[in-house]
Parts: sequence; structure tokens; C-alpha cells
Amino acid sequence: MKVFKFTSMIFCLFSLLGLFSSCEKEAKSEYDSFIIYVDSVQLSDNISANIPFDIFFYGTVGTNGCYEFSHFS
Repeated sequence: MKVFKFTSMIFCLFSLLGLFSSCEKEAKSEYDSFIIYVDSVQLSDNISANIPFDIFFYGTVGTNGCYEFSHFS
């Protein structure tokens, strides 16, 4: 009985220790802004007044595929 009690106490201790050490209070997200250089621009040939049109910008975002586009300003 003593072995079971000791084993369960050790298990509870490690469980609580793991719970408190693995949870962060705030999510730590660090973002670095940088300029994306535009290689080419594509838009429609016929543009009329008061009619919206799309403009497509093409360029490389980052060097290793771990970057993503956030916003356009």
C-alpha cells in the first residue's frame, strides 16, 4: 500500500509540474515587418470610370516559405 501511495504522489507531483511549466500566460508572437519588392503588376486592359477593377501584384514573400503576407499599405 505504501508503494502505491508513494507512486501516486510522485505521479501527481510530475503532472502538476508539467502543467505549470508548459502553459504560458500570454501568447508570445513576434512579427517583423519588411518590404516585399514587386516583380510585376497585372491589371485589365479596359478600365472605365466608376467601375472597380483588380490589380494583381507579384513578388517573392520571404526566402524560405515561412513568411506570409499580412496587409497592403
